[in-house]
Parts: sequence; C-alpha cells; structure tokens
Amino acid sequence: ISDLAVQCVINTARDVQSLVMDSNDRVSGATLDALRRVHGFTLRDISIKSCPNLDARSFRRMVLDCAGLTSLSMTKMQDVVSDTLVVGCCPYLTNLTHLDLSYNVRLTDDSILAASDHCVELRSIRLVNVHQMTDQG
Repeated sequence: ISDLAVQCVINTARDVQSLVMDSNDRVSGATLDALRRVHGFTLRDISIKSCPNLDARSFRRMVLDCAGLTSLSMTKMQDVVSDTLVVGCCPYLTNLTHLDLSYNVRLTDDSILAASDHCVELRSIRLVNVHQMTDQG
C-alpha cells in the first residue's frame, strides 16, 4: 500500500482512532503528516513496524499533534527510533497506557527513564531485544 492509498482512507474516514502499518516500504512521513492533520484529536492507537521510509521528524510531529494517544508501538524501526526521539516525545504522551519499543537495538536506559517519568498512566511496556538497557533503567 502506498502513501496515496493510505491518505485516501485517512481523508475520507470520519473517526480514525487506530492505525496499524506493518512491514510497508511504500509509505513515508507524508502519511503520518496527513494522519495527524486530519485525525490528531481522535487517534488513540498507533502501531508501526518495519516501515523503513518513515522518519523521526514525522513521528515527532505526529506525537505532538496526537496528545490523546493511549497506545504506541514502534517496533523494528531502529533507523528511526532513538533515545533522542523517545526522550523528546515522552513529555507529550501523558495518556499513554501501552508502549512497545521492541527490536530498536540502539535504545538505552534514557528511553525507559523518560517513559517512566512522563508516561504516568503506563500499564504495559514491551522492550524485546533492546539489549543496551541495563538494570538501572
């Protein structure tokens, strides 16, 4: 599926609350930009896995405009998801109850500490194969 196809759905759907995009190399940050502009207030759940053409800037803008997110999963996005991104976004994710950052091998204790400091509603967190985290985190 391409940016154009996803954006057509985004622009015609009335109340998108959830987005799941897995293993798609044909979508870019333009899809996230369209999603946040049209459904930023209603979006509650985002799951993105192995989408190599998405970028950190689009993720950050989306998080800033989707303050009502309760579930965020960004797995196997090691070229995009970094401590800088997670630490910068966590202060805006105060309603988050579920966070999955699995398989983002560059993340360190800084990410989990930011989540625990800012995402006070967290009930579940998944960190599968995040090897750089220590007991301190």
